[in-house]
Amino acid sequence: MEHSLYPVPPRFTVRRLVLMDLAAICTLYGACGRDTAWGTRETLAALFGEGEWWGGFLGGELVVCCACVPARSATPQAAALRGALAPARLPARFLLPPAATPEGRAFAGRFLSLLGERLWPPCASPEKRLAAAVPVKTGSLLLNGFFEAGFTLFLVRPLAALRPHYLLTPPGLRQPAPGTPDEDAVRRVHIPLADTLAVSRLLEQGFCGTALYDGADGQPALRLERPNPA
Repeated sequence: MEHSLYPVPPRFTVRRLVLMDLAAICTLYGACGRDTAWGTRETLAALFGEGEWWGGFLGGELVVCCACVPARSATPQAAALRGALAPARLPARFLLPPAATPEGRAFAGRFLSLLGERLWPPCASPEKRLAAAVPVKTGSLLLNGFFEAGFTLFLVRPLAALRPHYLLTPPGLRQPAPGTPDEDAVRRVHIPLADTLAVSRLLEQGFCGTALYDGADGQPALRLERPNPA
């Protein structure tokens, strides 16, 4: 799969957003259709008080953004995510579903990598610190950016209006590199991304999604991995 439709120019910058950016945020989320069922102007504005908004700008225009909130936040987005996870898997914070322009999707990986330097530096328990959500129907256009930034897909769950979302964790868990002795210790399968049911079942069996690529039919396929029993 093509990782970037556009070269990354020096004029792409990332900064924390302020309330004055709300109109631009609402415009981005408004273009996402039904997948922003929980993204009304009121709920998006409330996230400024509950957490942090971050945005990526191209030539001064907001092209990608998302909010990061404490897992115990009172917002409907955080409440839905809490309900989707067992207490033992509840992280400290949630990275809520991002929104982007068509051009902004090409910068999602860079945006998340820059954001990670501030919000999820390396720690001893990476799976505990943060979980990100991406809607299945429209989020597949952003999913490759998450993989580029080192995220791992671990569950599919219904969230806003029961629409399925991918749940991901940021970098930190070691992945065996191809061609190394560790490769034999990992089972890999490849599933069409559109086969959400099969992907969900494999994730429930302990597999993790690690990459997207173009399948033989030209449609996106997902690589999933799980350690082989010793």
